[in-house]
Amino acid sequence: MINAEFNKKDGFLTGFQVKNHSGYAEEGFAIVCAAVSSAVQMAVNTITEILHIDVDVEVDENEPVISLKLKDKSEYNQKISDVILNGLLLQLSLIKEDYPNFIVLKVLEV
Repeated sequence: MINAEFNKKDGFLTGFQVKNHSGYAEEGFAIVCAAVSSAVQMAVNTITEILHIDVDVEVDENEPVISLKLKDKSEYNQKISDVILNGLLLQLSLIKEDYPNFIVLKVLEV
């Protein structure tokens, strides 16, 4: 099962960690994993490559796990990152609606 945890501080989403396989189908054929991976990569790439916001990104393909943590907490970067991360949270929520037994979502106050 995919576990996605989002961190929230002072009203802003400041990072996330997504880990595990969905178990929907054999690795490499799971549409749930593909949908989640695509959404996560778009969010990470938008924040890092388009907006050039300073973040820590960690990827371990053996686990599998990907995490992103906002480093530059200027007001602008918090606000714009929050928009992207809320978009990711919404997309994962919509995937969860269709495949409720394969994704767990949490938002944690840090």
